Amino acid sequence: MGIILLAILAWPSYMILSWAWSLFHNYRAAKKSGLPVLVCPFSPELMPYMILKVPLRPYLEKYLGPMFSGIRPSIFGWEMIDKTTVHDTHGETFILCTPDVNEVWCSDPELSNIILSRRRDFPQSQATIRVMQTFGSNILASDGDVWARQRRLVVPNLNERIMGEVWGSTMEQTSQMVDLLLSSKLDGVKGVGGNAEGVSDQNIECARSIAKNVLGQVGYGESRPFQLRGLPRDQEAAAKMTYVDAVGLCGELIIVCVTLSSWLLKMSFMPNMLQVLGIAMDKLPNLCKDMIEERRKEVHGSGGRENFMSMLIRMSDDSKMGRETSKETGGLYLTEDEIMGNLFVFTAAGYDTTANALGFAVSFLAAFPEWQVWMQEEIDSVLGQPGADIQDYASLFPKLPRCLAIMLEVLRLIPPQPHLSRHLPAPGVNVHLESGKSHFLAGPANVYINHLATQYRKSIWGPDSHDFRPGRWISQSPEHNPGKPGQEVHITPEKGTYLPFSGGPRICPGMKMAEVEFVAAMVRIFSRVSAEPVCMPKENGELETMEQARERTYMVASTTQQRITTQMANPEGVILRWVKRESEARLSTSV
Repeated sequence: MGIILLAILAWPSYMILSWAWSLFHNYRAAKKSGLPVLVCPFSPELMPYMILKVPLRPYLEKYLGPMFSGIRPSIFGWEMIDKTTVHDTHGETFILCTPDVNEVWCSDPELSNIILSRRRDFPQSQATIRVMQTFGSNILASDGDVWARQRRLVVPNLNERIMGEVWGSTMEQTSQMVDLLLSSKLDGVKGVGGNAEGVSDQNIECARSIAKNVLGQVGYGESRPFQLRGLPRDQEAAAKMTYVDAVGLCGELIIVCVTLSSWLLKMSFMPNMLQVLGIAMDKLPNLCKDMIEERRKEVHGSGGRENFMSMLIRMSDDSKMGRETSKETGGLYLTEDEIMGNLFVFTAAGYDTTANALGFAVSFLAAFPEWQVWMQEEIDSVLGQPGADIQDYASLFPKLPRCLAIMLEVLRLIPPQPHLSRHLPAPGVNVHLESGKSHFLAGPANVYINHLATQYRKSIWGPDSHDFRPGRWISQSPEHNPGKPGQEVHITPEKGTYLPFSGGPRICPGMKMAEVEFVAAMVRIFSRVSAEPVCMPKENGELETMEQARERTYMVASTTQQRITTQMANPEGVILRWVKRESEARLSTSV
């Protein structure tokens, strides 16, 4: 009995001593860097802590925060809440010491650039690889020579050859969307009454439909008319889901896909949404294989217009067969699993990121009409020029830096991810800064670039760094014609200061495509209509003033949640009225 009692007492003692030793060992390693060290008594990746840390945030910060400086930055989503506060207090770069593995948190542009540039010293994080390779090996979930090979094959297919297609497809989709918004065919909005013409609370769904159809056209050659139809949410819709539908659903709930198997998700006791997700997980591989085989027949047959998928298949198959066109790839090719994986990333990342950027943009422009007018001034000037052709991507896109500035500013304030993650293997590396300072970063450690904090820093972006001001992106140099719409030039920020598309060798290969799609959408939408918030009833029954409606719209749009990307927490709370512009008829005849 005594031995059993001793064993029972020894186990917690061993766990406490092990915890204390690990924390002490990691603390010593962290101090060698010369950087500020914050201590968290829990591993941020400990499953019970991962589940409880968000709901228990107020209590953790109140009772443990005074003892452990690292409590706040160990709680999921702290970057979006704090912006620059933690870094202002503890330094641009600090180390979060935990009993498991240390975390390096960096918001210093120079060090961020070093980390992103030295891909061999700071490889892709294991967590990212584990999550993103769920549906096949891809450029995001690979490293070393495998990454280099995939990049050499994937990136050339996202070049100017497809940008005209992106532009034209986006124009077509957004034009159809505007027709719907101006009709009386939308569902009624609660509190507004009836089918109020031009009023919609489905603006994010509109943006997602545009992004989905553009990807279908450019990525897979599937042309579909604009239709306000969300992702499948029930069994009936699941039976008809397309490849893009399945990817959109799996991408939105990627963590669930990684954590739970499809057979469990499809069990009858599961919520309907998760059952549909299970069906999507099962259908996705076959949907992709069928689509690849269909495109492969077109590629090697009479064929049709090339798209992202057909170019991947052609370049990979030609390299396998040793054909002349393999000079483009150096004899390298993608496996079927890699084609499937890269198609998943191309679809999930492109669909979600662009759709959210469009949704945030229209909400912010409605909340700040002065910037909407500023952008429309450019659109009217460019489209009103003699001989202007709204379908001519090559001539129009360079003349629209204000439209692009809207996207750049939206992604500065709300990037797709609040941080970028990398891994630092043992034993670690020395980094040398231009200031003359050197730091030894001991490994193994997780490295996080908190670029959201960098993108809010007043020393970089000015005293109004927390404000939506797209004008900051337009060069004010006299040689760049500031104040002359259609002739202006946007600025290029210093390296490491703006990273919504990452940086270094692993910069997002789809960045240009996202920019072209966004600008085309802005041109087509805001050449025809303007957006304004709808004044809603207050608790006392009175209607909001327009100023109050704008403030509410910005507040609702700025409240986010983290899924595969940063998304609006309550998109239905943004209720907009779309008003036909008087200039639409004039511009339509001129172009």
